[in-house]
Amino acid sequence: MITRSQKVRDKIWVHWKGRLYGIQSDLKKAQSYARGDEGQELIAPFSCKVLKLHVQAGQAVKKGELVVVVEAMKMEYTLKSQVAGTVAEIKCKVVIR
Repeated sequence: MITRSQKVRDKIWVHWKGRLYGIQSDLKKAQSYARGDEGQELIAPFSCKVLKLHVQAGQAVKKGELVVVVEAMKMEYTLKSQVAGTVAEIKCKVVIR
């Protein structure tokens, strides 16, 4: 049973069985991702503060490698790379506590 869903930009975020999934809402774009035509984005599915970045632009990452630590509602969350690849750019800044 899906307990919650929300559309953010071009993805639909679904909370199901205690896990969070990002689903591409544009079918053409989703097909190009499946073929590997475009890179993957790591987007926090909720409003949060960035506490620590563990990568830099141009750095190679492995699947499952820690990328960023964020804080939301006084809880810390770690976001990991979903695929192996190279970080193209970083579009956030660390918030100083």
